[in-house]
Amino acid sequence: MRTLLVILLATLGLGAAENLLTNGDFEAGTSGWSNNGGELSVVKDRAVSGQALKISMKAPGERNISQKLSTPIAGQTLTISGKAFLDEANDWKPTLIYMFTQNAEFQKIDWKVLKMVQQADDWNSFSVDAAIPNEAVHVTIGVFAKDSAGTIWLDDLSVTAK
Repeated sequence: MRTLLVILLATLGLGAAENLLTNGDFEAGTSGWSNNGGELSVVKDRAVSGQALKISMKAPGERNISQKLSTPIAGQTLTISGKAFLDEANDWKPTLIYMFTQNAEFQKIDWKVLKMVQQADDWNSFSVDAAIPNEAVHVTIGVFAKDSAGTIWLDDLSVTAK
């Protein structure tokens, strides 16, 4: 009987974790994302599925896109995952997946690099776990490029609580 219950739950998808990001697959364009430099567009030609976000930067500098999570998650562990493609023909330094946490008064608790994504011939899949401090009320997840120029594509970004 237990085996049947497990099979039913798996088949119905009841064990699937909710994506805490809004529009992590970019099917709704750039809705939900803050752009802090770089030219953003949503494209289908390089997408893993549906649409992907394309960030173009003509001159080296600091750029990032980010999203503040709206779900309370203090004290939990998050899994941040997705896919990134960095154009090798351009001048890219490693791109950073980061997390920024603040308390209720918006004071910085931590700014932490979770993962570095390198240039490759194809899409890089990444997944990393991050513990959220107990005092964190505001959590922002983002992608940061420093001293880079060129194009990066992002797709299927996800943040789930464990």
